[in-house]
Amino acid sequence: MPKIQLPYLLAIFCSLTVPIGLPIAVSLAEPPLPLESRQVMRELDLTDSQLVQIRSLGQKHQQEIKPLRSQLREKQKELQTMLADSTSPEQLRAKYAEIEQLRRQIAQRQFAQALAIREILTPTQRQRLAEIIRNRPRRPLGRQ
Repeated sequence: MPKIQLPYLLAIFCSLTVPIGLPIAVSLAEPPLPLESRQVMRELDLTDSQLVQIRSLGQKHQQEIKPLRSQLREKQKELQTMLADSTSPEQLRAKYAEIEQLRRQIAQRQFAQALAIREILTPTQRQRLAEIIRNRPRRPLGRQ
């Protein structure tokens, strides 16, 4: 069986938590689910209960991730400013370490979410998801 790239798998799992466009627990103020994710959800034939559980996980995940992403953007701006002035290499390295720590925290939370979603899926749905991921066209690096 071919290896599935973890970032690719996480992207699919995380995309399942975006609003699903169904009447179940969906706010009209939320953006629609990307077509690709809706197709994956349809192919997995998720039950109403699974949809609600996944949606709930997605809302929780967004609440956890939003401040981290905001911090990450701020630290990246700070680094850009520091690179343009006379900041010492040691200070630049320290700022870069802060950025990498935030990236790790985000990745760890995304992985935890993927594992939680995995537990909601049946073994058949897990196999089907792996098959979908295996057969999708690959995106160039940096565009995932």
